[in-house]
Amino acid sequence: MRRAGAPDPDMPPVEPGSPSSAIALAVIIAACLAVVYLTPLREWVRELETGRMPARLADLRALARDAGLAGQAVYVAGGGLAVAVGVPRLAVAALGGAVFGWIEGAALAQVGTLVGCWATFALGRRLGHAWVASLVARRFPRAEALLDFISRHGFEANVVLRLTPVGNAFATNLLFAVSRVRLATFLAGTFVGVLPTTAIAALAGSAAKGTELAPRLLGSALALALLILGTVWWTRRLRLASRGDSRLAARR
Repeated sequence: MRRAGAPDPDMPPVEPGSPSSAIALAVIIAACLAVVYLTPLREWVRELETGRMPARLADLRALARDAGLAGQAVYVAGGGLAVAVGVPRLAVAALGGAVFGWIEGAALAQVGTLVGCWATFALGRRLGHAWVASLVARRFPRAEALLDFISRHGFEANVVLRLTPVGNAFATNLLFAVSRVRLATFLAGTFVGVLPTTAIAALAGSAAKGTELAPRLLGSALALALLILGTVWWTRRLRLASRGDSRLAARR
């Protein structure tokens, strides 16, 4: 049996990283944050988050309808890029629901979100994983314990973080990138974790079409409440698992 806290042989080994790669990653992160929060894009995102759709929403729907598959591809690519640079994924999903309708918008937003999360994870893993992991191991034992917990409970921790309707996927992607969670586990946890909130945001966004406005808003509010309760329950389970790991490590 593997000792608690010991490296998992199925996980990639941690090797000393290059500070220049970490600096490059820091510059990219700063640039992404600047684009999202220091440009007019921030106002557009704020409007989507508060339920105010673009003024020319009817034109966007017409363009999407006329473009067919090309319009869907543009939305997925644009949504993926937006999520990758730090735009809140729920805003992207709300726009998808408003333009394409609930079911189609949620499905397209799910694909775009998964692509965007993968892109951020891949960049963080390539540029920052080795250097951050080696630095944490040397100087920050508590942070090392957190990354070790995430590495051992990668799927569950990812799902819980994604289910929480606050925070930003950008930070979560980078956190998992510097852990030792494998790509397949990351993608599986991300897919499961973002699906409920993506569907809820797309449902709320679809209310902008003006049909069944009250039922859609009420349904998304109830679903969100149930999601929060479920997340609290699952978080408690993870905390109990963490305490069990700590006690097992202390006994040994």
